[in-house]
Amino acid sequence: MGAKKTPTDDIYTDTTIEQTATVDNGTEDAETTETDTTLDSNSADSTSESNDDTSSDESVTNDVYEGSSSTELVDVADLDVSFVGSKELDDPELKKQMLAYLDPIYFNIYFGDKDYSESGISELDMVKFAISHVYLYETLAENLKVDLETSEFTYRVKEERVEELVDKYFGVQLSGHHTIEEENIIYNGGYYLMPASDVGWNDEMAIDSITKAGDFAYEIVFTIYNIEGNALQSYKVMLEIRNDRFVITDYVFTETPEDMNVEENEESEGLESSDSTDGEEAESSE
Repeated sequence: MGAKKTPTDDIYTDTTIEQTATVDNGTEDAETTETDTTLDSNSADSTSESNDDTSSDESVTNDVYEGSSSTELVDVADLDVSFVGSKELDDPELKKQMLAYLDPIYFNIYFGDKDYSESGISELDMVKFAISHVYLYETLAENLKVDLETSEFTYRVKEERVEELVDKYFGVQLSGHHTIEEENIIYNGGYYLMPASDVGWNDEMAIDSITKAGDFAYEIVFTIYNIEGNALQSYKVMLEIRNDRFVITDYVFTETPEDMNVEENEESEGLESSDSTDGEEAESSE
């Protein structure tokens, strides 16, 4: 799949146009819009006020994002345990379904290109995965806010949805919520507030192998290729069946096909060199 972009491209365009028109008009309504849509990440009062008065917040948002679709959802595939169990591991349809399941896991702003072999997947990693997942695949226009003074966009993600996704993909109940300073993600009033921007990939994913790792687990190896078709990195993902669904238990780097080809060539060259040396020694002894 690959070549993804956040489904908010049109929202950015529409919002910027509306913002320019509103500020240029200089009307009383424009001043109200600016006050209501400016997001102060350091003020708990502004967030609480937005959460408590839903009808007021929505009316302002509709004015600001007029012309945008209220909902932009990307279909994200679930992986059915019974379907996987009914297929041979080299079945093309199984690889197709596995690809659809893993695609939004790799194409994730904070998660997909990391190696968790040393630290394991922490709750913080899971939270960042869920926030990005919502932003990329479940975007709601009314949750996108703009600061008219800086023209910076912020996207709100409900903590309940983060909890649901962490449970769905990792089988973990979160112990709490807090600000993620290294990613500039602020937790405030039941929402995660993340910087919004266009995100895109031109890479492609291919499933290399699917292997059973016990009665209730599977090991999947996939490789990411760039637009020229060169292998960039291979990953090994461990999926475990819990409560009749798959959860991610491990996600690590592994060798790319190119790495393995290089090693095979080096071994082959080493054997040829050894055979040649043995032959020369045999001739010399004669």
